[in-house]
Formats: sequence, structure tokens, C-alpha cells
Amino acid sequence: MGWRVAIISQNPLALAPLVDGIRATGHEPAGLLFVSGPQGRPASSEFNEFTQRLIVEAPPELDIVVPAVRPRMAPLLAVLEPDRALCAFFPWKVPPAALAVPPLGIVNCHYGRLPHDRGPLGSAWAVRRSESELGITWHWMDEDFDTGPILAQATFPIEDDDDRSAIRDRSFPVMAGMLPRVFERIASGDPGDPQGEGSYNPLFDEEFAWIDASRPAREVHNQVRAWWFGLGTGTRGPIIELDGDRVRVLRTSLVECEGRRVDCGDGPIWILETEPFEDAG
Repeated sequence: MGWRVAIISQNPLALAPLVDGIRATGHEPAGLLFVSGPQGRPASSEFNEFTQRLIVEAPPELDIVVPAVRPRMAPLLAVLEPDRALCAFFPWKVPPAALAVPPLGIVNCHYGRLPHDRGPLGSAWAVRRSESELGITWHWMDEDFDTGPILAQATFPIEDDDDRSAIRDRSFPVMAGMLPRVFERIASGDPGDPQGEGSYNPLFDEEFAWIDASRPAREVHNQVRAWWFGLGTGTRGPIIELDGDRVRVLRTSLVECEGRRVDCGDGPIWILETEPFEDAG
């Protein structure tokens, strides 16, 4: 007999792979829980766009619940009557009362190679370190951040010229393709592999928001790419001054191409896309 599996996610691009992955393993998507805004900070334009897309693009047979505050997660998740839940790309820490709602628990998808790269910026820090692969880990969700036993883990390659969309498109089949193994281990009563000592990655600091062109070109390129996935404690970067104006850099290349050349500490980089920077301060 299949399980009713609730989906807890803020990413409409991941929704279809998750729904398909649940159904492919013989289970039933029970519904979707997402939130109307991040806690403690204003919603970005992308967050608002994703929220609207979740409503419009969710399969019509999925019930949708939208808690306004964290304490409402448990009672609204209970409305979906899930046997278990999958959590992926979700901006809130799930409270203990909500963790207890599905009788078979909640499994979280973390972009990072646990037990290292715990926290919300696993992929961002891997890119910042110039790694050529990104990790994905499915693990039991517990009351701490990304510390529950591991059920499945995989990596996928990234290239220097990959943009954010390319990385997303490559990662989602890997994420969904791990679900048969995840559900197999759960069904067999496997508690998962306990995590050892690990590391937690913080939000980017204010200094990392500003591009220092005296740094090596690859460091600057990685800084730009890391901000695709990153959040900061202050200014949202990466910012550089061009022709007397500060702009936020969205895409760069290490290979000569049509774009704005900037000489870095060990060679040039080409800026391909920017947007205006408005200093809130």
C-alpha cells in the first residue's frame, strides 16, 4: 500500500520532479505546503515570482496550504493527512510540532555533501570554493539543521560556463532519481547512516558582497556564481563599480567573449550581465 506524501517546498521548478518521483515509486502526493514570505526579511522578487508560480503551476489534484507563521505549519500540514513528507528548497526551519505530524517522518533534500556544508548555502559555498561537483543529500529531518541520518547522496558536475538555469536543470533529475533508494530504505525500516562531525556554512558576510578586481579572475568568477545561490548578512552582492556607477554583476566568463573586460589580479574576466545597484543605506 502506498504512502500519502506531502511536499514542503518553495520552488515551483522542483515541484514536477518531486511529484513524478513520488508517483514513480508507487506513492501518492498528498498536497503541497509553502509560505507567502521568508521570516524576518523582505521577500525578493524571485521569491514572490516563485510563490505565484506554485499556485498556478501546481498539479490541480494537489491540495495547497500556506501557513503565515511557523506555529501554523503543524496544523496546516495535518490537513493534508500525510504518512510522510518530503522537504526541499524551503526557507523556514521546520518546528518540532510540524516534524511530528507525518507518522513516518519528514525527509529533507539538502544541496550539499553532508555532514559538511550544513546550512542554507551548501551549493553556494561549494561554488565559492571552486568545486567542480555539487552534492545532493536526502536525510531524515530532525530538530537541528541538516544533522539527521543520511538516506541517499549523489553528486553532479558543473562547468565554468554553466548559468544558474543549467545547474538547476542538471540537478533536478539527480534529486528525483534518488527517491527510489530513499523510499526503499525507509520501507525496509533502515534508520539511515548517522552523520559524523561536520561543518556549518554561514550566510555571506558584507565583505563578500563587493568585488575586489585585484583578486584572481577565477575567484571573482566564483564569487559571482556563488551569489546565484547565496544569501548575505547585509548587502546582496556581488557589486562592482564600472564607469563611476555601482552595478550588481549577474554573469561573467573566464573566456574572452562579447562583454565588458575587467582586468583582475592574474588576468581578465568578462562581465556579461549586470543590473543597477540601489544602496538601501
